[in-house]
Amino acid sequence: MKKRAGNKIQTQRVLKVVILVIIVAYIIISLPKKCQNEECFSSKVQSCKAAYLTKEKDGNTYFYSTAEKLSNYLPYKAKNSMCFIEVTLKKTSPAASEDIKQQLEGKSMTCALPVNVLPDLDFEKVENILDFCHGKLKESIYELVINRMHNLVLGNLNEIRSAILNEI
Repeated sequence: MKKRAGNKIQTQRVLKVVILVIIVAYIIISLPKKCQNEECFSSKVQSCKAAYLTKEKDGNTYFYSTAEKLSNYLPYKAKNSMCFIEVTLKKTSPAASEDIKQQLEGKSMTCALPVNVLPDLDFEKVENILDFCHGKLKESIYELVINRMHNLVLGNLNEIRSAILNEI
């Protein structure tokens, strides 16, 4: 009886070690790869693999990250699977106004991109992915655009009024 109990304990220990090894292996495999350039990150985005990139563009510092999609590990490919990219504006350009810095700096947005758009996607152009995103960064970008349009309309109100009156 003692021998049987000893075998059971030994089997449980082996099973615990195997499970632990599987969990550690999964964590190591799913860790995002640090990309040094756009080509590396773009290739990871195309296949929806976990990666991240810090990039400076027009004086602004952006942090891009993507997570591995679960369907990469499924025996079948989900037809409508999504790839998620998070975009964070870490630091605005030194030339940006204090108002813009306050509105945009440190804000993020998460973009759910259908895998069928990934092959043709240039993720660096915000206008290409904005329709697929949600979050504080997107809201702030739209708020800035609306404010600028409002100011343009107010600045040109007399010209608009004159043009309308000339048409009547």
